[in-house]
Amino acid sequence: MSRSASFRHKFYTYLDDAVQRVLEEHGVSEEVRAHCGAAVADGVAEDLAGEELYTPYDFGYKLAQREREILDAARSGVPKDELRRRYRMSAKGLARLLKRAATRDPHLDQGKLF
Repeated sequence: MSRSASFRHKFYTYLDDAVQRVLEEHGVSEEVRAHCGAAVADGVAEDLAGEELYTPYDFGYKLAQREREILDAARSGVPKDELRRRYRMSAKGLARLLKRAATRDPHLDQGKLF
């Protein structure tokens, strides 16, 4: 297998796994997770056919509205247990969201100094 074919396989496998992991955190059944992961990977493969893709090391995509709501609640002092119950998230899922938010919004907990 060529280096580029190996990378493509790794990329689409990772994409499939990432979709399934997020859906698992939201309580979606294994059968639906598997279908969605494969469908997203196939859709991206079709949509980006022939394109080159470069992702910088520190890149992060925007936060969804729901994620912003959760972050605003966390910043206002709502306990993590309450957030997990209110938004039906696992402890691991909430921790990942808070970590991801720090990467995407470095000024999340502190205003800009300059």
